[in-house]
Amino acid sequence: MKKDTIPKLIILTSAISLLSVGIISAQEVDIFNVPPAISICLKKEPSLSLRGDINPFYITGDFDGDSRLDYAILVRETAAQKRGILICQSGVSHPLVIGAGKNFASQDDLRFDAWYLITRKQASRIISKPLKGDALFLQIKETANGIAYWDGKGFRWKQMAD
Repeated sequence: MKKDTIPKLIILTSAISLLSVGIISAQEVDIFNVPPAISICLKKEPSLSLRGDINPFYITGDFDGDSRLDYAILVRETAAQKRGILICQSGVSHPLVIGAGKNFASQDDLRFDAWYLITRKQASRIISKPLKGDALFLQIKETANGIAYWDGKGFRWKQMAD
């Protein structure tokens, strides 16, 4: 083994050790990185907590088509540990919960490994109908994916692959 790889190996081993004993959590969100709008919205759903296991832990977009900034936030229902997304729409007093103990697309625990924003135009083309706003692409590694989108009344699901 090269001399210069030993310090890197020691650092890596130390980080893994700290993760395994819970001193460092790969799933904890630093509150310093949470925008005020998200903090305010999250307080309206006290049974939910932020998730940091996927980066980014929040996505901004215009999900309802009102030309105002909305937030999609990774959350976990604290009691049952069910995963989901909290949608905070600008100008709407109460956020929407997708998953996290509430049924969405026949699931109440949304298990996915990656997510990103799809523009209204891209999502409309994929779903083959005009949409009101941007959408969220959710993916389980090498397994399945789909799109969560606003239809004017609520969020809907379009399965893309299994």
